[in-house]
Amino acid sequence: MSSDREGSESDSTSAHSVTMPSRQSPLYENYSVYSPRGALMFRCSRKKVEWYLNRKLAISLNESRTVIQLTFEPKGNGRVGEGEEYYLEDRENICVGCGGQVRLTSHHIVPFQYRKFMPLEIKSHASHDIVLLCNRCHDAYESKALSVKKEYAKKYDIPLEGRGYIPHPQHRRLHAAAKALLLKDNKIPAWRLKELESQIREFFGVDGSIDDEVLKQALGLPLLSRSDDFEEHGEVVVRKMSENELEEFIRMWRKHFVEHVKPQSLSAMWRVEDPVRNRASATVTLVSTMT
Repeated sequence: MSSDREGSESDSTSAHSVTMPSRQSPLYENYSVYSPRGALMFRCSRKKVEWYLNRKLAISLNESRTVIQLTFEPKGNGRVGEGEEYYLEDRENICVGCGGQVRLTSHHIVPFQYRKFMPLEIKSHASHDIVLLCNRCHDAYESKALSVKKEYAKKYDIPLEGRGYIPHPQHRRLHAAAKALLLKDNKIPAWRLKELESQIREFFGVDGSIDDEVLKQALGLPLLSRSDDFEEHGEVVVRKMSENELEEFIRMWRKHFVEHVKPQSLSAMWRVEDPVRNRASATVTLVSTMT
């Protein structure tokens, strides 16, 4: 399904499942930000807390600088609306599926290949649908998610790999030649080997013998490239949906995730029907200016 490109992305634009790399740092740092009136507004990362402190926009309430209080009156109230209780919780860095603590990856419940084309109020800083899964739970779920993506590919007539690729037949021939030469198969006639070497020499402008590095370069040549009118699968699907359809689409993915992963360690505050759009106005207006 998906892992945000803010972390690992588990969304491949191809029709194949991809094993995502494990996170090298915790997803949840659980730093707390309070309003000048003493109300908890949201949880965030150390980087955001330091941003406020370094600009004298907040004061630290403890020695470890894990809890801060803003020194200005923010325009927004933070994550205090109905259905947003999940954002105020301390979260554990464990797999929400099985509770495991190793080989964790950030997983987008709504696949990133769709979410990246959604309106800003849906995708901006909305961590509701980014959870931690271990590689085993992630890989087990991906085949189920792939089946759903294929249904939408058919419904909206847009392949998972997108539409608008330009094929490079010459590169394909060079791939075949390089593979044959790297195999060093004695069964290939000498005249054929010379033919294959000639193809490689002509393309790369090599006069002498061809070493393995040149052959590896040939194997690295793209077989396809995107044309100017290339369209991504997720872009087309999202574009063709109305606002209501988009919200239903997001909740469909949430429900699908719960039904198939059967998470043992997902917060009770996380709900399929929780708001889809970020009503907190980026939590506090100044957060959106951070780099």
